[in-house]
Amino acid sequence: MFVGYIALCTGYIRFDTFHIVGYIALCTGYIRFDTFHIVGYIAVLDTCGIHSVVHGIHSV
Repeated sequence: MFVGYIALCTGYIRFDTFHIVGYIALCTGYIRFDTFHIVGYIAVLDTCGIHSVVHGIHSV
């Protein structure tokens, strides 16, 4: 998942791909999908510190 966050920050993958990562996490049963979304947004903000990344995610 951490690799997914890095890829999101660098813009190499689309949000659709990030969803796939979420589904994989859901299959492992460790987290709920809604929680994964929240954690994902926070991780993007904390790891990158770039608000435009989040805006880009919502615009896809």
